[in-house]
Amino acid sequence: MHVGNAQKRFILRTFLGRPRAIARVTVHASRYRFFLIIDDLTRWSLPHSMLLYISKNGSSSSMNARANGFTLVELMVTVSIVAILASIAVPAYNDYILRAKLPEAGTRLTAIHARMEQGYQNRKYYDAADCNTANGKNFKFECIIAGTKPQRFVARADGISGKGTEGFAYTISHDGNRNTVLVPSAVWGTPGLGCWITKKGGVC
Repeated sequence: MHVGNAQKRFILRTFLGRPRAIARVTVHASRYRFFLIIDDLTRWSLPHSMLLYISKNGSSSSMNARANGFTLVELMVTVSIVAILASIAVPAYNDYILRAKLPEAGTRLTAIHARMEQGYQNRKYYDAADCNTANGKNFKFECIIAGTKPQRFVARADGISGKGTEGFAYTISHDGNRNTVLVPSAVWGTPGLGCWITKKGGVC
């Protein structure tokens, strides 16, 4: 079979994944298969159907059209790069979203503390009626008050399951002491630091 320059370029791009200078291409055909030899070094044993494919597609116009496309190797490299970037970006984005949800607990607990102190100034004891326990978007709230005419209380916020905040719990006491009771994992630091942890590493 005679192999022209256009067909050589087509063969080189198809089998080597990239064009290069015109090389010596030899084709040896047998009854069932043909052998493709490039520069007397690279050799493939291929079916006759592939020989027909090269004959039909190895024209200058076909080569120019393929030059604008992608090889399988290029596509695989691109997919791999996208996968690596996604493995880095997705966790970072999820952490960003979670950190944006955590301040809700501190904001509400501070408001509850202020409301409870206002009630105490009026009656000289704490009353559960002053505690707003309505659930927020990401946390649920409660006030722990005991005794007759109580002189102390603890307000608590717990993350709501399914909101990404489960495993977090914060408290504020009547004397304004802030505390992180629970964190979902050790990467968030150690609970009980006397502040509300909102970033990994125990940052408040």
